[in-house]
Amino acid sequence: IFKAKVADHLFVYIIDDRPLLFKLPTNQVCPNLILVLEYPDLLPCVYVDEGAVRPLLNGSSLKAPGVKEIPQPFEKDAVVAVRLLGHEEAFALGIATMSSEQLKEGPKGTAVDIQHILKDALWDKRDGI
Repeated sequence: IFKAKVADHLFVYIIDDRPLLFKLPTNQVCPNLILVLEYPDLLPCVYVDEGAVRPLLNGSSLKAPGVKEIPQPFEKDAVVAVRLLGHEEAFALGIATMSSEQLKEGPKGTAVDIQHILKDALWDKRDGI
């Protein structure tokens, strides 16, 4: 395992020349999206509809009303994958700001603080650093 700095406050852990994990400023270690794509059941997930995709790709956090399905339970601060309804591939991952039970109650506000998404700097390094 090799640790490399990719950007300010972004460290990745490289295994077999692939950046498979990254460390958040909170010191929480998360899997790279490429690892989540290889192992779809690695993380609990939430599903969103197409209307949520563009704001997320543009840097927004996932708001609670944008969550359409919650197939597995998870706790607040858990790392969760974000998937489009009808698809099993995650396109983002982040930290849950509330538990799945709280989210099912229909609250307002941020549900998932997105940490990694398709086409971000970490995604661009998926084949190696």
